[in-house]
Amino acid sequence: MDGSVPAGNFSGQGLLVWNFAGATHVPVSFSNLQVVKAFNSATGGCATGGQMTSGSADAALVSQLQTIVDQVSPTGPTSFSGTLGEALVALNQTMKNPNPDKTAVGQLTSAILQGLSQWKEAIQTTYGSTRSADLKPVLEEIDGLITAVNQANQCAQLSTCVLDQTLLQTTLSTRIFVANQQLTDLANLPTDPKARIAAQENCQLDVSHFDATNLAILPINVHLLMAHGCVGGSITWSNGTPANGAPNGTTLTWANGETDQLLGGVFSDRALVVKPNTQTTYTAICQMPTGKNCTQSIPITVSSPDCPPFTITASATTFERGQTITLTASGCSGNVSWANDLGSGNQLTVMPATDFIASATCYQPNLTCFSNAIAIQLVPTCIQSMYVQQEKVIDPGIGNTKRERTLAVLGCETGYLTWQKKGQADASVNGRTFVMTDIKGPISVTVTCTLSGQPPCPPVSQIFPEPIPECTTLLLLTSRDDATTPPPGYTNLYSTFKKPFVLTDPTGKHYNASPGDVVSVPVLAKDQVYTAQFDNGCTASKLVPALSYTTTWLNYNNGSPRTLTDPLSRTNDPVAYTADVDAPDIQLKLKSACAGKVTWRSSAEPTLRLEASELILTHSYSTLTPRSTLFPNSDSSRVQSLYVPFPLVTTTYQASCQVTSGGTTTVFPATNAKTIVVVSNSCLKLTASAKTLTQGEALTLQAVGCSGTVKWSTDGNVVGIGTTITHTPVLATTPGSVVYTAQCDNPNCSESVTVQLKPTQLAVTASKTTVAIAEAVSLTASGCSGGLVVWSTGETGPILTVQPLEQTTYTATCLINGVSLSQKSVTLSVINTAPDPIECPPFSLAANSATVVRCAEQTITFSPKGCPVGSIVTWSDGHVGAYNEPYALVVNTTLTMTATCKTPYGIEAVASLRIEAVPPTLSVSPGEVYAGFPATLRASGCSTDNCQPGSYTWTNKTSGQTYSGASITITLTQSTTFVVSCSNGQSAQVNVNIKTNDENKCTLPSGILVNASRNISPTTYFVNASWCDVTYAISWRKTGVDHKTVDYPSARNKRSFTVTRPPMGQIYDSNGQPFGKPFPQYETYTVACVRNGTPCVFTAGNVASYDPTFPDLGGYDTKDATESPLSPPDPCKELSFVEKGGFKNVTRNAGMSKRPRLPMCCTPTGVPVAKWSGQRPVANNC
Repeated sequence: MDGSVPAGNFSGQGLLVWNFAGATHVPVSFSNLQVVKAFNSATGGCATGGQMTSGSADAALVSQLQTIVDQVSPTGPTSFSGTLGEALVALNQTMKNPNPDKTAVGQLTSAILQGLSQWKEAIQTTYGSTRSADLKPVLEEIDGLITAVNQANQCAQLSTCVLDQTLLQTTLSTRIFVANQQLTDLANLPTDPKARIAAQENCQLDVSHFDATNLAILPINVHLLMAHGCVGGSITWSNGTPANGAPNGTTLTWANGETDQLLGGVFSDRALVVKPNTQTTYTAICQMPTGKNCTQSIPITVSSPDCPPFTITASATTFERGQTITLTASGCSGNVSWANDLGSGNQLTVMPATDFIASATCYQPNLTCFSNAIAIQLVPTCIQSMYVQQEKVIDPGIGNTKRERTLAVLGCETGYLTWQKKGQADASVNGRTFVMTDIKGPISVTVTCTLSGQPPCPPVSQIFPEPIPECTTLLLLTSRDDATTPPPGYTNLYSTFKKPFVLTDPTGKHYNASPGDVVSVPVLAKDQVYTAQFDNGCTASKLVPALSYTTTWLNYNNGSPRTLTDPLSRTNDPVAYTADVDAPDIQLKLKSACAGKVTWRSSAEPTLRLEASELILTHSYSTLTPRSTLFPNSDSSRVQSLYVPFPLVTTTYQASCQVTSGGTTTVFPATNAKTIVVVSNSCLKLTASAKTLTQGEALTLQAVGCSGTVKWSTDGNVVGIGTTITHTPVLATTPGSVVYTAQCDNPNCSESVTVQLKPTQLAVTASKTTVAIAEAVSLTASGCSGGLVVWSTGETGPILTVQPLEQTTYTATCLINGVSLSQKSVTLSVINTAPDPIECPPFSLAANSATVVRCAEQTITFSPKGCPVGSIVTWSDGHVGAYNEPYALVVNTTLTMTATCKTPYGIEAVASLRIEAVPPTLSVSPGEVYAGFPATLRASGCSTDNCQPGSYTWTNKTSGQTYSGASITITLTQSTTFVVSCSNGQSAQVNVNIKTNDENKCTLPSGILVNASRNISPTTYFVNASWCDVTYAISWRKTGVDHKTVDYPSARNKRSFTVTRPPMGQIYDSNGQPFGKPFPQYETYTVACVRNGTPCVFTAGNVASYDPTFPDLGGYDTKDATESPLSPPDPCKELSFVEKGGFKNVTRNAGMSKRPRLPMCCTPTGVPVAKWSGQRPVANNC
């Protein structure tokens, strides 16, 4: 029963869940179960009253309440003052501390023990032994709670004892709440109009759903599911999957891994606490003693996992009557919808009349997000004034006159009144009024208000004169035989016997300029007392309650409202009504007229908000215009009566009055909600998308309540498997009925649903039946939603577009399983005119570019322009497209494209467009290389007239050296200019610049360079570059005795190698004879390699001729005098820092569309992807 229990915590005021007074089946109000007794004064006598509200049940408890131990007195066992509900709230707050105050826990558990004992005693006293069997489970649960609380109380007295945190903070409160709910069910059994216990076959199963939005004791994202009915049976649960075995204590583990908790106690199987993290449907399964199974399911929706942070705040969490509260939502980029029918939007202004819980839902595309919940409570007030409600003189006469006066107060709505009087009169308390009889002389009256958990308010005193006969019949009334309807937001005050009066409020404001017998006064945001002054000097006062709206309902059969005769109440207000298929239509409306607009929201459709003065829930909805207006107001923009379907599942209806003034809208939420309880007496709840349909229409069937697999069949033939199926029923003869049976394997049961099938009503309609030549017409076939529509043209589907040139008949056939059920035709007449003038269209072609680079791949998109709708375009290469369809192809040479537009009338128009090819531009890349490091330069843009590769010639303008080929590999030490020539006559001059090496990383430590001493005898020498990183390529160059520098390929990728010393040099004369002495010669070896991650060029060794006469200067180092082996670099680093140019153009034939291959190598993780070999990528071989 989603939302049927009023929101709040345990304080016993307003709509809070512990205020159970007012319903005849509830034995006692928790507000009456004070653990303190009312203030009692012996001064001048006293009369003690309280919040006596539930008629005979409360009257039976008065004597018990007078004997409650005074917990406030120093001799009492605790220092707590308040109700049982307030003690539970205080305990909950205390236990939120990780190290709770055990003294406080001891005091609160003592108070709770006393409250539980009084509750049990009140139940036994009220119902007596005749109901003991029915109520035995409740009494046993209370005994179990008393035992558990007593153990906690004893634990609180011991310093070493660890308190049961879960019990004291959550479970205890929840179990008391559940016990009270079950008491409601059991107490109603003898008079239950729906006979929950009349026959054991009647499960009458219902499930209530509570969470933080309607029960403040529950944390956010925790849900309490409570089963009702199933009297004499047993309850098990499912979350869509079966439980893995029996519960482990109170823990249930489902087959999908979800873990939930049974509440424990006598009603353990009837209360399940769940914490779903995804949308889940939970099912209660009732097994009756006869073996009959019934199920009832509750879907629970949670926030989507991708929801952004979505929160709400309130300007205040407590309020007094007449105070507004601003609610603000943040974090939602979609639509915000507030619970309790407060409205929509990121901010609301609310004027509540009682406690409520605020929460909101954010709806974004593909996301539903729920906010936090905030409990907002009405603050009780002390007495504001005391007034005379009524006074009269009985039997006026000498010696036997009786004078009476009834007093009431403004304020102290939820407190306890203590009355004292001084003077000669008899006195008694009648509810919240003080009645004095046999008054003789003036009376002084003092009244004190005591609010739960607070010290007494300041007393209010007043002296009243003795009543006089003239005033005995002068009263203020809110209704009279000749009553008229006041404007919205007002009420009328009448006088008895139509005596004229002048009306004022406590401020002295006059509400009528001249005396009259009826005055309209505003219903204010707070209670207000109005006083009438009559012309004979008498006065009369009337309290007009504060502005508030309550939802009422009436039996609405045959359009004649009547009072509901069988409400089933679970709280202080009869908010729940148990309905079945024979239930009457129900009218819902606000008791007070709304000065603005009335909106409604139901738990079954939380995203749908309806606007109407009243809702009528009807079983005849399908025969009415959906949500029809019956009685429009004088304001035609406002709906008076709105028909909506009678609910198929338990549904709660909430209303609010929204008043806009000065551009600001204030929401007045109704103080109550109304719930239609739809109980289950079947193991599956079956729904069909239609009760009656025509043959050929598709039917959607759904089964709810099965934890296993649902198998659907009709006439013994399986037609589908799953909780929801779509099927098209077929009968050989119609009309007739089709029975669908759903078989569930867990629990093992079946249910059936019957649908009526009418003859096929295939219909074909045309957008026009008389058309111009080739005019487009849309044909629609209806009545075959579950089959296949086949047209005489060969096309399939319910909609067909045709363009007839002459009168034509089109036929649609409805096929079900390949069998024809019906055929319908439509004939289109064609008039001898065209829909548009028949003339050559202004056809032309456009392209995204007028030129292409010759021999280079470039996509050209041609677009037809001016070709009429419905035409076709044929291109010169044979391609056919629609009248406005672009055509793209790859072009690498001059091309003229021609297209023909053919209209629906056969008229052709031709257009052409020429694309010019321009020569490619010679280019060289890269434009920068590292000094002294091998570099590969690539040229592109050279091709022959037929797009074959041309030949390249390179000329170094500095040295004059020439090279050939599309790429060259050279080593540059300075910026160089090259002239690149193509065999087709093109040429281009390009500059290749030198990149600067990182000197810090390329500087060698001192002493690392080795010079070979001239006087050391070996004729060989080791050149060493041990600092080079062998994972990269290593290349050497040698500058010989002739001062020419050449590559030294034999040492490639080596860090050290052996060289032969150069011979001594000798100068010869013209005759070839030695001239002078021999002299040493030098050879220098330089290396290009990577050091510290940077490409560098080093002089690795200066090798001199052997000269034994030269002084030994040292410097010959043999510590690394070993020739290193060839060290192939990492193939993925082989060409690192060897600057590579771009790929040369690969020519294609015109019109070809191929993607060039891209170079690849190892991924960052070292996985081989592709390798460079020479200048071509070779796949998958690093």
